[in-house]
Amino acid sequence: MKQGMMLWTLGILLAVTGCTGVSVNSVENANKSAMMQIIADKRVDTDPHLADDFGIVRLNTAENAAGILRVQAEMENFTRDPLTVNLKVEWYDANAMRIDTAGGGWQQQVFNPRESKSIAFTAPSRDARDFRIKLQAIED
Repeated sequence: MKQGMMLWTLGILLAVTGCTGVSVNSVENANKSAMMQIIADKRVDTDPHLADDFGIVRLNTAENAAGILRVQAEMENFTRDPLTVNLKVEWYDANAMRIDTAGGGWQQQVFNPRESKSIAFTAPSRDARDFRIKLQAIED
């Protein structure tokens, strides 16, 4: 009886451990000296499945020394499976007119299970004052 209970408990532990996916430990400065300029965002989700599985957690903006806008998006895969996502940034001037960019096509990014990473985008010119990040799921 005891042996059966131990085997059952061991089986449950192995099953639970096998379902946790990939774990990543991290260490960072608790007394941060860098200050993020987090911005509020507006979202339009036309793919509810992608919105459940993946998201932009935070948007940080800054200007570089030349006065060009930079955007850093912290993105996260919420699932226990690898996820491939296409990203594209559209830039807009002070009059909300889209700026055409050479090579401004889709970028493919692979996110491991539960992975979070920051991806930076730099505006094509000083005229860019606003942006829109587009996301598209890639089916494997």
